[in-house]
Amino acid sequence: MNVKNQIALAVLAVFFVFAGMTVNGESVLCAGMPLFNDSLTYIFEDVPAPFIGKTYLKSSFKSGGDLVLDQPGFVYVIVPASGTQGAGLQQQGYKEVSFRYSPNIWKGLPAGFKLKLFEKQVASGDRLGFGRWGGVILSDEKVVFDSSAREVNSALVPVPQGRPWWTQRHQQKLLEIQKEQGAFDLVLLGDSITQRWETNSGEAYGRITSRFRTLNLGYSGDRTQHVLWRIANGELDGIHPKAVVVLIGTNNLPPKRSTPEETIQGVREIIRQVREKLPETKIVIYSIFPRGGNAQDPIHQAVARANQGIIDIAREQGLIYLDIGKLFLDPQTGAIRRDRMPDCLHPGPAGYADWADTLIPLLNGFQCSEQPLQKTSL
Repeated sequence: MNVKNQIALAVLAVFFVFAGMTVNGESVLCAGMPLFNDSLTYIFEDVPAPFIGKTYLKSSFKSGGDLVLDQPGFVYVIVPASGTQGAGLQQQGYKEVSFRYSPNIWKGLPAGFKLKLFEKQVASGDRLGFGRWGGVILSDEKVVFDSSAREVNSALVPVPQGRPWWTQRHQQKLLEIQKEQGAFDLVLLGDSITQRWETNSGEAYGRITSRFRTLNLGYSGDRTQHVLWRIANGELDGIHPKAVVVLIGTNNLPPKRSTPEETIQGVREIIRQVREKLPETKIVIYSIFPRGGNAQDPIHQAVARANQGIIDIAREQGLIYLDIGKLFLDPQTGAIRRDRMPDCLHPGPAGYADWADTLIPLLNGFQCSEQPLQKTSL
């Protein structure tokens, strides 16, 4: 659905709401997108599955406005459950629609914040007015919500992060694959822990890249759903590496995101798609690294539960499994060693050196041989 260039500049409020649309065009709704065009306080994180890929209009945190549509369709507006926005939409002919949403639909929402969804079928030329707070979504067809269905596991729904640096890195990696004609020995697939091989590992990364032609597909902040999107959008196409090293899941586990069980479903789907894309490639999977201050930290416990699921995946799928979590822990107290993991999440240079020590001998086993890798902790 397209929006006519009909901003009424005489009405300042209208300019604030839809100026971004006239300058930048319509946006495809995805994770990482700001809710407002004049505030970065609220960011889409877990987009309701029926809305993924729909046209989204950034509204304003400061003001209201209106727009004219140039073709028929449906308009959906997400607003706070409290306040007067819903009543105002109903006066314009909108009806409330029941919909499921994650508590983490937007970063920045206070705990317990409730939302409502309103729907209206529109004709070409209809003028629509909106209040100062809400998310406006356009669809050519009616969006179907099954209120009786089990809530969707967001860890399984491929979405991009949507941040400019993230999109740029994705494009750069596709160009790197094209430039090197897919000639990589090793692919590292994961989140910031994997990405930081490039910047925070001291000499450890050079020990790997000097031996193996390496494609680093680590992205800061990635969860399983973001890796699934990257796989679906070309990052494993046209390559034939001897090994893929997977470390993913830690960003799914903070409160109000995914449960350990949901996270494992996402990891299992990643492995399925890696194997489908690269059937001849050996898959090495690491347990999620420890995080949090001590063994009593809830996130530490969530990691432990998820790692049991990773062991099951490795056993079921015949993967090479490595658990090096103890390298980051004090053997006496079980607390994270700050000399190995300074921020209790990302390895420092000494931690990456230990990691390289476990990985290089494994990779050496097939650098000069086509025999399957034998090392596994199972």
